[in-house]
Amino acid sequence: MNERLAQIAFAVGLLTISALGQGIGTATGTVQGMVFTADANGARSVVPAAKISLDGPAHLQLQTDNEGKFACNAVPPGSYRISAEATGFAATQNVVVTAATVSEIALEMKVQTATESTTVTASAEPAETQQPSGTSTVNETAVRNMPNIDEQFQSLLPLIPGVVRGPNG
Repeated sequence: MNERLAQIAFAVGLLTISALGQGIGTATGTVQGMVFTADANGARSVVPAAKISLDGPAHLQLQTDNEGKFACNAVPPGSYRISAEATGFAATQNVVVTAATVSEIALEMKVQTATESTTVTASAEPAETQQPSGTSTVNETAVRNMPNIDEQFQSLLPLIPGVVRGPNG
């Protein structure tokens, strides 16, 4: 009931604005409608806070209300492309606006496809080469004092940072 009263008040407001616009002599029209999505069963769900854009003789932007509705008054006559965008959804449609008329639009938003790309460019510059950050040496006192099972200096090599024993020893 409350929603019905709001719709009636909205329509009366649009008619009043349209009548005032005719009395002043401005030749504009009104575009209004709803933005929604449809599931596989055809059930509609409104899209609140969708960004609406009218591109044509004039460029206008607005946003849908909590019920997915929008209205744009004082639109100069002409052919427009109306588009709606919300996170992950988009819709576009053409509409012709004539003076002193209300154009009703129902925009069904579809899921946008996600695209990802990578650009690789070659460079003629040579790659930078770096010298090792440091060197490590095992001196005679370390060989003598470190625990060494085999009593061979090769057993101490894994104690040096960056030295890894391969499968062949």
